Amino acid sequence: MYKIDPIVKKISSEIVVCIGGQKLEYCSGIELSKAQFDKRYVIDRIYAENERIIIVLKEADINSTDWCQDKDVGFF
Repeated sequence: MYKIDPIVKKISSEIVVCIGGQKLEYCSGIELSKAQFDKRYVIDRIYAENERIIIVLKEADINSTDWCQDKDVGFF
């Protein structure tokens, strides 16, 4: 289970996580489990929009350097 840093709660009341065109909305107490996804994702970009924090995930390319093997840090 991964948790988004609690300091995010002070910045925004809502966080939207996007995977492709699909938006998954979570309130400030966010937890994302690897079990929710059948593939591994990495953070593509993060930005603010209308007092929300938008986290866009992209599918990790296992053969590239955009993913991290060290204890799965950065994976959702």
